[in-house]
Amino acid sequence: MKSKTKQKQNLIKLMEHDQEAGLDVINFNSTIEQPPSLHVVTVPNHVGYYCLGGNIGFCIAFVKKPNWFHRTMMKACLGWEWKDKS
Repeated sequence: MKSKTKQKQNLIKLMEHDQEAGLDVINFNSTIEQPPSLHVVTVPNHVGYYCLGGNIGFCIAFVKKPNWFHRTMMKACLGWEWKDKS
């Protein structure tokens, strides 16, 4: 029990010494309040999308239109249809 009080006293002396020396002292017992941050998420404009299961199924939007070969192979191999944004 004496060792804990001695440690606290030594810590307080060290903090006082650091303050006198002009160093920043961190008080771990206090809470740091930060202002709330505002995160704005922008959704990029898409040019079209692939759909699996029709318009109400699973759709993935793209910002760049895939070439004709890619669109043809996606439909032939996977059954995903390309739909341009209208």
